[in-house]
Amino acid sequence: MKKFAEIDSINIKKNPFVVGSAVNPNKPEYTIYLLIKDDYLFIVDCGYFTNKRTKVSKWLTYQLEMPKAGLPWIVNTIENKFFKLSHEGGLPKDVYHYAEVVDGEKLMIDRPMFLGTRENPEPGYEIHTNSRKEGRTPKSLNFTDSFLFEHGLFDLFKDVAQKIESGEFS
Repeated sequence: MKKFAEIDSINIKKNPFVVGSAVNPNKPEYTIYLLIKDDYLFIVDCGYFTNKRTKVSKWLTYQLEMPKAGLPWIVNTIENKFFKLSHEGGLPKDVYHYAEVVDGEKLMIDRPMFLGTRENPEPGYEIHTNSRKEGRTPKSLNFTDSFLFEHGLFDLFKDVAQKIESGEFS
């Protein structure tokens, strides 16, 4: 499996592979960037963190890498497995995760109920790249429902997924 260096968070806005971004409404100092390079998609969470105790600031970056076909799979899975009832092809009652191999890598989505902030917990979705691990734990990112559906992240996912499927990023 191809390994990738961490994306440079300081210069990410100038990165020629960025195809979209969305500011996290729960943490406005953090932005999610989507990058496509060759056959891979990167979902990158970048933010400028200031330690409240020490007042020291630094850039923090976390990224998921997957085959670019993973983004259409994410959109399709949320719309057709999580949004639909079981008799419509959705997940069975009491099942809150779905995994599949996409272009040779195992991806999974689950539905945690307590994301967001301590003051305002809310449900959301967590995307795992089970084939790529940090230690023994699969790499993952989670997104609240409000970030996805009220603040445009899912629309960005859908737009970029459609462009991937139409061959725009080949």
